[in-house]
Amino acid sequence: MAEEIIRETCKELDIEIIDMAMNVDHVHLFIKDPPKYSVSWIAKRIKGRSSKLLRDQFPQLKEWCPDHLWAPSCYHGSVGHGWEVVEMYISRQKGYEKTDTLPVIDEEKEKLRAHKTWYTSLYDKLFGGTHQK
Repeated sequence: MAEEIIRETCKELDIEIIDMAMNVDHVHLFIKDPPKYSVSWIAKRIKGRSSKLLRDQFPQLKEWCPDHLWAPSCYHGSVGHGWEVVEMYISRQKGYEKTDTLPVIDEEKEKLRAHKTWYTSLYDKLFGGTHQK
């Protein structure tokens, strides 16, 4: 569902999606956009619209994520030549699952495990299937 919203939003703005990878905890987009839009405006538009529509469709998100659905920050860069490198990077992100890299005490690990179970369940409902591994 989130992917559909992002694709629809980009189409309405005349933004071409070259590649996209949806993961449990983030999204990679490789786009070609009209020069009339700033990249930060595009990110704000996509995140804002998808957040509103997903929260309307799934009211429990308002309770689970009261402040914001998406992280307030994001990374954007631009590419002239070298599209192949970006496309390869994004294609390799498909199926990526974030793992813990820092040691966490047992109690915190259990909280993270419970949150991951909840998050995976939510992801399955939002994105129509099992999360990518």
